[in-house]
Formats: sequence, structure tokens, C-alpha cells
Amino acid sequence: MGLVNGAAVPLEWDLPLEADAQLEETRRLAAECALACQRGVRFVRPGLRPAAIALAGITTLVAERLEARAPDRAALLSVCIRVVDSFEPRLEEMGDSTFGLLLASAARRCAQSCGRALMALAPELY
Repeated sequence: MGLVNGAAVPLEWDLPLEADAQLEETRRLAAECALACQRGVRFVRPGLRPAAIALAGITTLVAERLEARAPDRAALLSVCIRVVDSFEPRLEEMGDSTFGLLLASAARRCAQSCGRALMALAPELY
């Protein structure tokens, strides 16, 4: 946020995408997150590894199901958001290391994109 004449103005924002484009963007971000989690798991503290493994699993599943245009996409997107949200305290802890920070950032971007994809799938609900 920046200040313009005393008012808070966002310095950047995302324009809504068409449903297919948003789903493809979410698929790409989920695959990116899965890869970051798989590669970064050995670089985070041992107590945080189960969270990284779980995040790798759910984001891999999201990427695969979106690519297959599976009928359970909306439910899976919702689960992904909830999983990332539930691991938020651990994501904060992971941010202490470079690889952990990359992993946490990828997970948060994926969850945000999942939320936008849900809105694109059923705009009448939002």
C-alpha cells in the first residue's frame, strides 16, 4: 500500500481472470508449490518436515486434478486453502530459512490462487 494524498492506495493488484485462465494459473502455482515443498523438505527443521510433506501432497493433487478437469475441483481447491491455512503457524516458522521462506511463499500464493479459482468456478456464490 502506498499513500496518495493521505489515502491508502494498493501499489499492485490482480485483475480477475476468466475461469479457464484462473484454473490454469492455479494449476501452475500448485505444481510450483509442490515442487518447492518436495525440494525444500530436507532443508527445513525436522519438526516442520511433516507440514512440508503434507503441503507437497495436497498441492500435487490439486495440480493433477485441475489438469484432468476433474469434477471434484471445487472441493479440492477448498481443502487446499484449509490445509495451507491450518499450517500457517508452521509456515511462519519455516520462514526462518531461505528454502523455508520459498516454500511458505509458494504455499500462500497457491492458497490465494485456489480462492480466486473457486470464485471463478462459481461466481454466483461470491
